Amino acid sequence: AFFWFCGVQGPSIVQPAVVPIMIANTAANLQQYQAGQHVSHVLAMNTMDYVMNFGGTGSTFVVAFIMLFAARSAQLKAVGKAAFVPCTFGVNEPVLFGMPIIMNPMFFIPFLATPIVNVCLFKFFVSVLGMNSMMYTMPWTVPGPIGILISTGFAPLAFVFVLLTLVLDVAIYFPFIRVYDSTLLAEEKAKEEVIEDDGMAVLASDTVSPSIPTGLTVATATDDDATHVLPETAPSAHGEAYFKQNEVDVLVLCAGGGTSGILANALNKLSKERSLRLSAAARAYGQDMDLIKDMNMVILAPQMESMKGNLKKITDKYGVKLVTTTGRQYIELTNNGDKALDFVESNL
Repeated sequence: AFFWFCGVQGPSIVQPAVVPIMIANTAANLQQYQAGQHVSHVLAMNTMDYVMNFGGTGSTFVVAFIMLFAARSAQLKAVGKAAFVPCTFGVNEPVLFGMPIIMNPMFFIPFLATPIVNVCLFKFFVSVLGMNSMMYTMPWTVPGPIGILISTGFAPLAFVFVLLTLVLDVAIYFPFIRVYDSTLLAEEKAKEEVIEDDGMAVLASDTVSPSIPTGLTVATATDDDATHVLPETAPSAHGEAYFKQNEVDVLVLCAGGGTSGILANALNKLSKERSLRLSAAARAYGQDMDLIKDMNMVILAPQMESMKGNLKKITDKYGVKLVTTTGRQYIELTNNGDKALDFVESNL
């Protein structure tokens, strides 16, 4: 979590040191269970996936739901709507980069403390209360509450552990989210007042200034249309025409294939709806890298920025365009198909 907070893909650095131990412990746990013994090894594969990374690094399972149901600012409400489904399945980049949590001092303490609390609680349930530890290895994308129950063999205490974990995680994150949400809400209200004042000023000048062209329509921005008044948010006819005339293949790469799939699906959906000659694929970094030679562009998700140098050697070899994105930009591209098209077209 500390590496992630600094903008570096933490699991890629930490996992090589601990995965062999966790694999061995998971096998030992299953042997204990089959022998009728207490399943006692805490550090197992799914302990990392479902307890420490409860909804993703930083144990952010509850964060998206807090924003969805309790946030008052438009920004956090929007992030909550976009993030609650991915976070349920352990893909929490929309939260990490959309709030953002990454490099945001407001969330340094809960982002690091919540996984520690979860693991210590799990240790207490296993070593003191006698609950079975993880004895199976389920895919990391299984929702944490379900994965914990299955991997512990539906131990009765596991149901209590899941409920207590949810309560504790909400208790840890909620105060920090509330303070941050209040800050964003105040900023949004200040911007609305500025927009309203500017709009009234333009309308007032329209009544006295003959230099303003007749037929010009001036409208004040409301909550519903404030994000659509800038010209760059309008669909680009040029970008869409480009993809009707040119066949373009795009590969999106991230750490585990989940984040990249969100952007690739957004591009493919829009391409199908508008009959464009654009095709996007999503992969985890290091998976099916031979696909690069058949691509026109490779988009590297923000959490994999540290791998840009190595990847550029491959893309340069095949004459493929490599582009990177910032966290907020990546989230915006996944939510706005027209901007994603313009992003690909302009970089090509």
